[in-house]
Amino acid sequence: MEKGLETARHRSSGRGSLDSPKVALRRSLLAARNASDPALRSADDARLAERLVRWAASRIGTGAEAGAAMEAEADALADAETRAAPGTSREPRPVTIAAHVPVDVEPGATSLTPDAFLYALARIDGIPPIRLLLPVCPPGPPAALQWAEYAAGSLEPGKYGLPEPTGTRLAPEAIAEAEIIVVPGVAANRSGMRMGRGAGYYDRSLAHATGLVAVILHPGELVDDVPHDAHDLPVDAVITADEVAEPEPRTPRSAPAENSTEPNPRRARPMK
Repeated sequence: MEKGLETARHRSSGRGSLDSPKVALRRSLLAARNASDPALRSADDARLAERLVRWAASRIGTGAEAGAAMEAEADALADAETRAAPGTSREPRPVTIAAHVPVDVEPGATSLTPDAFLYALARIDGIPPIRLLLPVCPPGPPAALQWAEYAAGSLEPGKYGLPEPTGTRLAPEAIAEAEIIVVPGVAANRSGMRMGRGAGYYDRSLAHATGLVAVILHPGELVDDVPHDAHDLPVDAVITADEVAEPEPRTPRSAPAENSTEPNPRRARPMK
């Protein structure tokens, strides 16, 4: 399925010539994935999951900024209601995380199922309830991903045969609700420049992101240089089984205006 998915995405994207450095790097790294030893890959996946969970847990409460004033007002109102009703207590507000379901030889395929990710976070003291959004690939040509809230056992094959949640479809803008966003990739450098599979689903989706974005990769996919184009967007963290690479923080991102065709300025800013 890995090769078929790559072919479908490349054909649908129309981005980059077949002999470009970007395409050559992508082809080389995907070939290395397919040739990798399953036992070593599984061991790397376990360490990757540990690093991702620790990183996400340490960043919860620091990622999303859109709607902060509204949330503060809601908190103040809820606190007042609690004080007015002795004996009552507030339930922690769920934190939204957007992620994906790794498959085949992708990083995390053996360790980062939605249930495993949620379970690992729930075991950490002080972590609030997690609302997990997973992507839904829209029909037709490549476009920004839709989203749906994950519930246990709710995955079914979607476009390209990838597992997708069966819940209510949410618009691409729903990603702005996520404090943490975990995305796939094929490569990234230490400046946070990410290279995906070429169709641009995530580049279009991340234009709506307001939270911290992390790409998960195999160790050999954190490289010195990633060829990139104007539509490629950087991430806030590159996480592998061996390390977490975090570029210099950029200015806070905010969601684009409704109906805007301009990219999110926070995500479009060149990285140092």
